[in-house]
Amino acid sequence: MAWRAKQKALEWRFGTYKDSYHHLPCLLELLQSRNLGTIIDIGDYQDENGDRILQRAFWSFGCMIEAFQHCRPVLYVDGTFLTGMYKGQLLTCIGVDANNMVVPIAFAFVESENVESWLWFLPLIKRAVVCDRLNVCVLQDWHSGLARPS
Repeated sequence: MAWRAKQKALEWRFGTYKDSYHHLPCLLELLQSRNLGTIIDIGDYQDENGDRILQRAFWSFGCMIEAFQHCRPVLYVDGTFLTGMYKGQLLTCIGVDANNMVVPIAFAFVESENVESWLWFLPLIKRAVVCDRLNVCVLQDWHSGLARPS
């Protein structure tokens, strides 16, 4: 009974999971409009009922993109699973500055860590973050979605 009361209080204060999920595209567009140089990309589709279903969401703040221009030419990409009502993966792109400090560069929510989601995420990193910078090394953990076919 106490757990249900806590859940109701959290929903009343912060909204439901479903509300948060559906407001993500609007939130990212708002962040883009208020943070100069921010890049977002939202992949969605319409289901048979005509509802907009969020499939993927990418974002990199302008300050992160600018920070990478002053970092070492190395990016590390990885994915981790999400817990909670909506399952999926969080893909991350991390840089390293001259003091060996970690610099977050870009993030994406995707349906799973598979070939299609990586082939969607990596070109966005190239277009949004790397741009015309030469000789950037991308390190990864050889997840099966990233591994080259033999």
